[in-house]
Amino acid sequence: MIISGFIGATLFHEASMTSLTSVKNNLFFILLILLYISATFPMGVAFVGLSLTKPLFAILALIAIFNYVKIRINDPMIWFLVCFVLYFLVIFSLTLFPHGYISSETIQRIIVNVTPLLICFVFIDYFKNSQNNNKITVLLFFAFLIIIVRSITAINAEILMPNIARNSATGMYDDFPEFGLIGAGTYQFINGLVFIVLPIMFILRHRGPVKVKILMMIVGILSLSAIVYTAWGTALIMYFLLILIGLSPQKTKYIPFYVALICAALLIAVNSDFVFQFLGSIFAGNPTIYDKIIDIKQSFLEGEASGQLESRQTLYIQSLDIFMSSPLFGDINAEPGGHAFWIDHLASFGILGTIPLILAYLSIIIKSAVFVPDDYRTYYYLNSFIFIIFGCLKNVGGYEFMLFLCVIGPVMVYKYSMVKQAFNHNIGKEI
Repeated sequence: MIISGFIGATLFHEASMTSLTSVKNNLFFILLILLYISATFPMGVAFVGLSLTKPLFAILALIAIFNYVKIRINDPMIWFLVCFVLYFLVIFSLTLFPHGYISSETIQRIIVNVTPLLICFVFIDYFKNSQNNNKITVLLFFAFLIIIVRSITAINAEILMPNIARNSATGMYDDFPEFGLIGAGTYQFINGLVFIVLPIMFILRHRGPVKVKILMMIVGILSLSAIVYTAWGTALIMYFLLILIGLSPQKTKYIPFYVALICAALLIAVNSDFVFQFLGSIFAGNPTIYDKIIDIKQSFLEGEASGQLESRQTLYIQSLDIFMSSPLFGDINAEPGGHAFWIDHLASFGILGTIPLILAYLSIIIKSAVFVPDDYRTYYYLNSFIFIIFGCLKNVGGYEFMLFLCVIGPVMVYKYSMVKQAFNHNIGKEI
């Protein structure tokens, strides 16, 4: 009797602990979804009048970091936390000791640099430990819904108020909270869409359910349309570059076709006037992109940068000059060009301050690769490499860049690989 009572009490205790763990896990997931919505859906934040990103992020980040107290030393996430702490120590040392104080602008810049990484850390930590297909489906549902809604509203806002997205990137509407209700495209969202191209192309090129491919096509077309309407030229170029990478031959029998295609493109490119006329005719209705095409044409013909390319080159040189004056420590008091994330960071914090941040990025990228199947892993690392290149040309601060690259993209492919297995299994049964 005593033994049976003890066993019953033990089982009840274990069931209670299991139930409590399940409740905690579900609560954490709900907070995670709220964090994603708050970070990537400014229309919702503007409607509610309150952003939950910072408080939710603080709570979830502390929980996730606590989970890594007893983790293996070879886990990339441990090295992310080491680099994260080292980054803070180095930056504070570079700014505090020479000047005796740390400006609020420097603190704000550090927070902006590391917050997207920590948010990705929270998501990767959760889904690494709980690869629940239903919860992944919920996350992807909100991710796709937000991408579709924001792409449509960005296009609509550009039609009603041309150049509203580019004007918002300059801070023109920062003092108008109601601006978020319009749904105009933001710099981070529009440019971040570039990094869901390869996952979409991978899914479209592999056998699987038709409804999944239709969804991918809708998301891809709307994303491209939003980029074209908001007229961010670098994002447009990168988008098409990633499409070409996604179309690269996966079987040797297709290689001659692609070689012939590249040769044809090179023959056309020899006649540059034809290429620029063709592009100009396509984007004649979009003055911003059309002007950039003209600038590129003039730069190509004259052998030196002109127009917007010239002004952008000036900004790059400004940052590089600051960096070269003090490559090891940088110069926090000098004003960098403000157009390229990594070059500007080198100018302000030097090599010593930039290496820990690069290693933190790489740690997140490597850990996120755990979600992707082997046949996509090369594409994932190519996507990550282009992200680094993109950061040498443009700013990559903001939540969407890293969320699309390291969370949504890999989880998309992971979920698709599960769906594809089930699909192929059912096809095999029918055969």
